[in-house]
Amino acid sequence: MKNGFLLCCFTLVSFSALAQTAGNPKIFNPEENDNFAGFELLDHTLAGKRVIMTGENHSYTQFNARLELKILRYLNKNAGFRNFVLELGPARANFVNRYINNADTMAEKHLRATTSATYMELFESLRKWNLSLADSNKIKVYGIDVERFNDLPLMRLSEILPDENIPADIRTGVDAIHSASAWLLASGLKNNDESGTSMWIRSGEQPFRIQQSIKRFIRYYDSLKPSFDRWLGVEAPSVQQAVGWLREFVLWNALENQSTQYVWREENIYRNIIALLNAMPEEKFYGQFGRCHTSYSEQNGNCGWYGFNSVIRRLKTRYFKSDTALLSIGIFYNGLYDQPVRQDVESREVEALQKKAFNRELNIFDLSDPETDLPLLQSMFSYILLNSNYPLGKTDSIKKKNDTLIRVKYAAAGSVSYFFGASTGIFNRDALSRHLNENGIGTPSMEINSLWRFGSIFQQGMGYFSMEGSLIGKRLLANVDTAKYRYGCGQAQFEAGAQLIGKKHFQLLFGAGAFWGREMLTREKIAGIFSYNPSGTLSMVNHAAGLLLGSKMMVTIGPSFGFGLGAQYQRDLSEAKWHEKSSKQPYSPNSLNTNLSGFIYSAWFQFKFYLE
Repeated sequence: MKNGFLLCCFTLVSFSALAQTAGNPKIFNPEENDNFAGFELLDHTLAGKRVIMTGENHSYTQFNARLELKILRYLNKNAGFRNFVLELGPARANFVNRYINNADTMAEKHLRATTSATYMELFESLRKWNLSLADSNKIKVYGIDVERFNDLPLMRLSEILPDENIPADIRTGVDAIHSASAWLLASGLKNNDESGTSMWIRSGEQPFRIQQSIKRFIRYYDSLKPSFDRWLGVEAPSVQQAVGWLREFVLWNALENQSTQYVWREENIYRNIIALLNAMPEEKFYGQFGRCHTSYSEQNGNCGWYGFNSVIRRLKTRYFKSDTALLSIGIFYNGLYDQPVRQDVESREVEALQKKAFNRELNIFDLSDPETDLPLLQSMFSYILLNSNYPLGKTDSIKKKNDTLIRVKYAAAGSVSYFFGASTGIFNRDALSRHLNENGIGTPSMEINSLWRFGSIFQQGMGYFSMEGSLIGKRLLANVDTAKYRYGCGQAQFEAGAQLIGKKHFQLLFGAGAFWGREMLTREKIAGIFSYNPSGTLSMVNHAAGLLLGSKMMVTIGPSFGFGLGAQYQRDLSEAKWHEKSSKQPYSPNSLNTNLSGFIYSAWFQFKFYLE
């Protein structure tokens, strides 16, 4: 009895631990405008916040770029945030600031050579918006990460180093920097693409080894620093700063595959942001970093880090001593392809959010909602921004403007569903029964009711395309003393159309297409209906082809599983002529003039996979 009681208690606790629930979300859109519908969920939390960070998955650059610009616009207008911190080094911030605040064509040129097209779009949009702001609201950019890339630090160093009156003892090092920078700039402008990685790393065409050249120059600079300082004069501190950026890059690479690397990096991000907080005690800062940098709690496993304390956690425990001045917002995407979600518990909690989310929308959840019971996510973030199949692909551009949510609903990146179920089919039962009766065989002894139905449906935006098949194997139709008669039927079709209704768990599709089908009637042993071949096995076939109109209703249960119902009317445009399968000899007495015209009804289970 006691053991039974303990087992019941353990079972209840286990189910309780697995039962994650989420509150209701608000819908918002990330378009480049001042429509902040849905963001009112954040309004009451902004007072007193000095650092707000959103945590992204870096895989989805176009969506992420749109989102961080939208959030920056919201925070600037509603809470006076005007400091934008980047998960990049100070060298890039130097060029970005010059570009977005001034007509600095050289800064733009250097950015285009070293920045992916997506983030160049972000900087272009940021510049256009920033120039429209009053001076008191203009955005200033800070790079608080360590320098993990060498291109812009090297280009910045080349900018500062004069190209004339160079002392003889340092000319070799200065000319080497100018040479390397010139090649990086030229090759970057020529080859830059969506990769976001400097082209010289991958192109295999570099005329010299950049990293070795940087290390050589640092040794050269250190050994001849007095000569550099005398020659540079007031520019000496700026050169020393740029060389320091290159030292960080060298150290970052030297720490590769060591636990020290990410700990050192995170500590430096923390030190850089507290330097800003101390220098500007009245200012507030916003940035969008990788999600693992923005968790309130220690992480073990996510992003491959263990015993990891993010910059947000360091600010909470070491600087502010609480989270009252902090706000962390986690960004999650459809759980089917959000690879950084590695913990099973975290995955289940994201699925609980997905069940409440509006499909094909951007959803914002307040994790302090009393209805929410997601202990892991609540320990990591204050809010969740959930992308529920909102577009992530290359057609998504931050340059697009759209003030409505209607088009957002239908802008899905795409999905493909595979289904399996049953269909009523069109079996010509009346014609077959009449034919058997007229030939003295009698009424069919076995009713034929349904076919197997299977196929796939590809959806993108408001459109869809489906490829489907229906099949019934040969079934016994009649069994008399003289023969056995079997009947089989199969059909293939394609269909294209539009989505008429697209809700969170419900979709209605309507379209048109074409089909091809075949019926088969087989007589085994001695028979009497085919007078020209009185004995043996004989197979008769009837081919059909025509057009169809169809509708589909699909209900989604969870992120990927659901069921559907379908109805279609098809018109057989063939001659409905039966013939002998082996000899093609026609056979079509009036009693067997059949076709596959009519209504078909289907039901199926389906599995949906979302496309990036």
